[in-house]
Amino acid sequence: MKKKILKYLVFFMLVFGLFSCMDLEVENLNQPDRERALSNPNDLINILRGGTIDAFSGITTSWGVLIQLMADQTTSTNKYRAFWDFCEEPRLQFQNDVNYDGAGINRVPWSDLNSGVTAANSILSAIEEDEMEIIVNDTVNRTIDAKAAAYFIKGFSQGFIGVMFDKGYIVDINSDLTSLEFKDYHEMIKSGLDNIKEAIKIAMDNPDLKYDFMLNVNMNRDEFVKMCYSYMARIAISEPRTKDEQPTAASWDDIKGWAENGFDKDFYIETSPGEWWNFMIDWAATEWPPGAGYLPSDIKIFHLAEPSHYEEYYPQDSVYADGPFKDQRIRGDNGNKPYFMYMTNFGYLNASRNRYLFSSYFHYRFSNDNDLNQAGYMNPMFLVAELQLIKAECDLKNGSVNGVESVMNDSDYPRIRDGHLDPVSNISKEQALQLLHSEYAIELDLAGGSTCQWAFMRRWDLLQKGTMTQLPVPARELESTGKEIYTFGGVNNAGDPGTALGPGWRTKENGQ
Repeated sequence: MKKKILKYLVFFMLVFGLFSCMDLEVENLNQPDRERALSNPNDLINILRGGTIDAFSGITTSWGVLIQLMADQTTSTNKYRAFWDFCEEPRLQFQNDVNYDGAGINRVPWSDLNSGVTAANSILSAIEEDEMEIIVNDTVNRTIDAKAAAYFIKGFSQGFIGVMFDKGYIVDINSDLTSLEFKDYHEMIKSGLDNIKEAIKIAMDNPDLKYDFMLNVNMNRDEFVKMCYSYMARIAISEPRTKDEQPTAASWDDIKGWAENGFDKDFYIETSPGEWWNFMIDWAATEWPPGAGYLPSDIKIFHLAEPSHYEEYYPQDSVYADGPFKDQRIRGDNGNKPYFMYMTNFGYLNASRNRYLFSSYFHYRFSNDNDLNQAGYMNPMFLVAELQLIKAECDLKNGSVNGVESVMNDSDYPRIRDGHLDPVSNISKEQALQLLHSEYAIELDLAGGSTCQWAFMRRWDLLQKGTMTQLPVPARELESTGKEIYTFGGVNNAGDPGTALGPGWRTKENGQ
């Protein structure tokens, strides 16, 4: 039976591809001998590391900018990669077609995240089924380290499949890969959380555990556990697709507790040139042509910051001047690097396609002279601010604004510390939500991967009418398994499963 399972695991790895080649779809002519790799400890470690890189790439792929466009965090009228399609209003239905220019929005993260599951199962099969000890260089026993890391990245991958897609595969080491059936996103997220919980259990039983299976990450046991709790909190709070939907995999109190046990300092990963960096930021923070953002910051951000100055839509016949902003984070007025940069021209924004989508700013906080593929550049993966906002949001979901007030008035939170904004008091639930939305848009801009703002907005019904609230399984996967191709989105489908009912964050339509 073990040989049969291993055979299927090898087949599964070949189908999904262990390494995503960093968004480059090229044929790999140097595929390792899978049978040898699954029996060699050093190569097993490399498989786990490769799958981990792929999994993190699943939430930092350059195609993530399309999700940012749907969340009105970024804007564009560029037809390249169908950018314009994902922010155009009224919203368009997603073309789930292998030949569609925007097909990478679901194809790439699907492949990357499933690759993480595949790699994890390879290690767990070797350790739990074949009782292999992973002894590196004939001296260092990494069996427990690898087992905990495998459960973490398997849970991470399954969880984010559940966050992004309406369904996916739950694949364990005993699964028969010839008869897999889809499981809905609730089940995907629950399975993902259960696997991360197992990683925590292993870590807590092994004080000397070391985690170094992601490039340029080297954690001790306690740091690894904090990472596990942090991603559990983000995955679990991202489950609901509407304001009224409750998470099924965890309660709001559970999520708040996980956030409290999460990171106590910002989690960055240093670029490993040519191997991994945050492609989404690399694209979204590009200045091109000079003085313009290739993918500008959406007007939503600045309307939330200064609603009396910036309207919900860009004006048709005038240009916004820079500022003013009370929030000193935006222009870096307190001496720090600005979060956003004022544009001197509109670049690729085309007035004939929809001038209401224009913007006067582009993402600047995490820019690096248009090149993140440099040693020393630090990629933001999980800011402590996000955990603070998660805890406050859980309180709000439970009916209390106290948590939101506490965070907004915390002298160590960036809104006060760097933004120098006034404290708040006696706020309503509507004002509390507005503050959270503003902080997600400003403080978490481009931080943490592609899903943060999109998932926040959908669980509060803030996405524009007709926006996809989840991604369909890629057409390529559906075709290969003989299943019917389906899709989401489109203003005419508003309120259907997978498509936002609205009205969204805007109070007006089409600039009126």
